[in-house]
This record gives sequence, structure tokens and C-alpha cells, in this order.
Amino acid sequence: MSNYNITLTIETIEDIYNFRQKIFNLITVLSFEKTQPSRIASGISTYLRRILVAKTNNDLTIDVNIERTTTEVSLILHKHGNYELILKPFFDSVNVLVGQEKIQLSKKFSKKESMYIEVATVEQILTQKSKEELIKEIEAKNKELKTSFENLKRTNMEKSRMENELNVAKEIQLSMLPLEFPAFPLRKDIDIYANLIPAREVGGDFYDFYFLDEVNIGIVVGDVSGKGVPAALMMAVCKTLLKSRASTDKSTASILTHVNNEMAKDNKQSMFVTIFMGILNTYTGEMTYSNAGHNPTYIRKKNNELVKLKNLHGPVVAAMEQMSYRESKVQLDRGDVIFGYTDGITEAHNNQEELFSDERLQDFLKGTDFVDPKQTVEAIIDEVRLFENGVEQFDDITALCLEYRGTDVKTKIHSRDIEIKNTIEQVQIAMEAFEEFAAMHRISMVNIMKINIVLDEILSNIVKYGFPDDGVHDIGVTVEIHGRKLVIIFSDDGIPFNPFQKTPPDLTIPLERREVGGIGIHLVRKLMDEFSYKRNINRNVVTMVKYDV
Repeated sequence: MSNYNITLTIETIEDIYNFRQKIFNLITVLSFEKTQPSRIASGISTYLRRILVAKTNNDLTIDVNIERTTTEVSLILHKHGNYELILKPFFDSVNVLVGQEKIQLSKKFSKKESMYIEVATVEQILTQKSKEELIKEIEAKNKELKTSFENLKRTNMEKSRMENELNVAKEIQLSMLPLEFPAFPLRKDIDIYANLIPAREVGGDFYDFYFLDEVNIGIVVGDVSGKGVPAALMMAVCKTLLKSRASTDKSTASILTHVNNEMAKDNKQSMFVTIFMGILNTYTGEMTYSNAGHNPTYIRKKNNELVKLKNLHGPVVAAMEQMSYRESKVQLDRGDVIFGYTDGITEAHNNQEELFSDERLQDFLKGTDFVDPKQTVEAIIDEVRLFENGVEQFDDITALCLEYRGTDVKTKIHSRDIEIKNTIEQVQIAMEAFEEFAAMHRISMVNIMKINIVLDEILSNIVKYGFPDDGVHDIGVTVEIHGRKLVIIFSDDGIPFNPFQKTPPDLTIPLERREVGGIGIHLVRKLMDEFSYKRNINRNVVTMVKYDV
């Protein structure tokens, strides 16, 4: 005696059709009956359709019991409706299973073939897929393949989009950095070098340096939270705001306070920036600096002593409005070196998940012979690469190094502040005060006459056009002598006005066809070597420079 058992689930009309075909084939193979297979298959099919429509649980069990002379086929189905009327004509017995909502159908047939063939045949009939099932399966596979292809296509498109975004971020990041070295080839008092190596997933690292005037140089190292284009854009905004504010403000605390308020206003993505900013007076060697949540900057003294600027002067920038930042001062001596960096250096890791660490950086700065800023930056980057030992760079690597060389002879700055009221009569007072200062410092009479023309033109313009009201206003004039260089700074609280914005007049055009005005400023441009304008909060500031006085 042998037994074969299988459970199937009927979910669609196609499942009923396939099951009906299986029952028909099974009974045809196992018995001598000619009409019974079709009758039984039809009865079962009709009943299963009713179960399917009624959404009754529709799994069923087929049990084939093969004995010496007979073969019995049993089916266990869920009970539904008037099952006896539908099924009894086709089966020997229809019984309700005790304690279950199921019925068992049984039908015996005269045995047809040998036991081995019968068992093998039963298994083949009940498990072999019909043509329709195979077609349906192939269609399902094709649908899966199509879906997989579409997913792969979308993935590749997304990957391409991300690669493009990373390239854009890199372009934004690198386009904002000073990349030409040596940066100030004519200056002997400092040497500076910086490098930024973007990671594959670009972050928001940046560095910057610029002279605020003849004496003071600003340096910045920063790191924006996040990756990709948003971080690169925020870096660009932050870098621009810092430089713009530094043009009128030499307090790093004040600069960071202003930039923080501006960036925190519409910071919907809750991004932030860590910043180290320093302003170094190249005459005195004094550096004012502020650290907003950034890594500590180091000063390597000429005797190889390492000084860690570990003070924090406020939280990260852009996180919250109305934060006030502080500042500290440090005195540099000739030969001292400033080293600033981002955490892409100290948090670089190797294949043992070890970090490069602050300790390794300090040991390197103390133990490596100093040649120049470029050699220091490139050497530390090489040291990080050696430590990583092939592990992919996970964050931007940024380093900045400045050597303070000072000067052999300190150039003494002589200055005088002149203040007048906004009347034409007061312009002459400013000119006389300048002549007195110029004579004291042996400025040639030729240059005195040239400067008086400049003073007359600029101050007269301010008096005539700068104040629409009838009130009394102060106009400041600061005159400075830097060796053989003369610097004149005009300051007033009049309406915003840039005297150099207008295009110089075309002197080749006949006088009667030229626009009125502009000749005086044109003459000023010719008499001075450098000139600039900026609006400092509520004041106009015009700076003019004359060399070899």
C-alpha cells in the first residue's frame, strides 16, 4: 500500500482550471473508468468556483491511497453552502470532519497499473505544471525581469544624478578657494600655503586667506556639516560673508557674531559650520582669533615647542541666532608657524579602524623639521595617506599653514585723524591740517599739491551730495604714512555712494557732447595709485593710496 498527499491553494479561476485538469488526468491514469474523470472534475470545478466567489478560505488537500486492487482518491475541501447536492453524485462518500468546517470526499477506482508506476505517476501528475501554468509563470518571470530592469535603470539614473551632484559640489568647493601659490610673492613678512582634498562624498570643508589692509591678514579654516551640493553652497555663503564682514571689521568675535546671525535666519536644513578665524598683524605679530566649535589650531614655535590654541569662543555657526562670540589674542615671534586643519585629518582611519588622532598630528608637528608651509602641508597629507594604507578617504582633508617671518626693520606707522563738519568752509581746514602733517614727515611739495586736489574733490563731493538733510554731520579723514606709502581714509555717515562706480568720462568726445560731471573723480583716479570704496554698516569709507611720497 502506498500513499501520496499534496495541499494546494485556489486563488483564481486559472487555479481552478489547472486543478480540474490535474484531477481529470489523475483519475484517467489510475482507473479503467471512461466517463468518471470528466464528471468528477466538472463537479469539483463547480464547487470550487462557488467557494472562490464567496471568498471562503480555499486551500484543499488531495490524498491518493493506492492498495493492491483499488485506488482511493480523497479530497478535503472547505464546507460551503449545499455541498451535498453538488458533490454527492460524483463521490462514494461526502463526510463532514468532526470539529472542522471541512468536508472529505472519497472515490474508489479499480487499480490499473503496477504500484511503482502508480506512485510515480501520481507525483508527476499532481506536481507537473500545465501549459497554462508554465505560460503564466513565464509571464510572471518576464514581469519580474522587466521590473528589475526598470529598478536597475532608475538606480543607474540616480547614481548618475548623484555623481553629477558630487561633481557640481566639488566644482563649487574648489572654485571658491584661493589656489595660486605662492599667494603673496612680493611680501617678505609671511608665507602661506593650504590644500583641500575632497572626499568622494564631498563635504563642506574650506579655507581662505586675504589681507584686510596693508598690515592685517585674515585666515579661515571651516567645515560645514552634511555632504554634497547643500554643504558646498553653504560653504560658499559662509566664506563670502566672512570675507565681506572682515573688510570692515577686524574683530574675529564681531565677525563670527554677525555671520552667525545672518546664516541662522533661514537655516531650514539645520546645517552648521565649525570655524577657526584669525587676524594676524604682520607688523606686531599679534593674532586675534576665535574658534567656533572647530578643531584646535596649533602654533609651532621656532624652538619646536607646540602651542595648542584650545580655547573655544562660542558654538558652531548657523545653529542659533543671537549668539555672542568671544576672541583671544596670541603673540607670534619671527619664525613661528600657524597650522589649521579640519577633522578629515585627525579622523582618518586605517583598516584596523584606528583614527589618525590628535596625538599623531601633534607628534608629527613637533618631530618634523620645518622647511616652509607648503612642505609642512604636503608632508602631513602624505603621513595621513600612509596611515590610511589604502582605506578610502571618508571626509575632506584640509590643512593651512602660515609662517610668520616678520621684517628686519619694523616700519613705523605715523597717522593723524582730522575731523571736519559738512560745510565747504571746513574743507580748507582739512587741507591745512594735511599740509602740516605732510611737512612734518617730509612729503614733497609736488605730492602735497596732488593730495590737496584729491582732498578738495572728495570732501567737496561729500559736503554737496552726501547729506540730503540740513543737519550737522562729522566727516573723518585719517592720514597714514607707511614708510614711503601714504594712505588716506575718508569716512562719513551720508547716503550710500561709491564715487568710483561711474564710468570715467571719454575725454576724446568734444566738451559740448560730454555728460556733465565725472572729471573731478577722473582726476582723482589719475593722481592716486590705489582707491576703493566700501559701506561699513552706516558709513561710507573711501580709501586711497599713493606710493613713493
